[in-house]
Amino acid sequence: MIAARLPAMLIALAILSFAFAPPALGDGNIHLDGEALMEACGRPDEAWISFCNGYVQGALDGLEDQVEFCIPESATRAEISGAVYELLRQEPELRELRAASVVGAVAMMLYPC
Repeated sequence: MIAARLPAMLIALAILSFAFAPPALGDGNIHLDGEALMEACGRPDEAWISFCNGYVQGALDGLEDQVEFCIPESATRAEISGAVYELLRQEPELRELRAASVVGAVAMMLYPC
């Protein structure tokens, strides 16, 4: 399923990466990239799992008025965070992108309206 939608998802990720780029401050390293999110979400520690779920929820909240996805009430943060982690694990090229863009692309792919 992921492989079939990958070309469309990569286009969406590219657009989201530019659309939600924060202004450069200091050395410009103020955003979380896919690599860092994958590392955080892959740690078997309750604090990191909470961080991962919270980051994903925050990204979704920030994107909901700008990207079209329809997450059902039955979906859980853990389910969505797991999908984000799996996509980052399976597609190494996505790890260079902004983490919020990856979260948005997963939401659009898994929960189209």
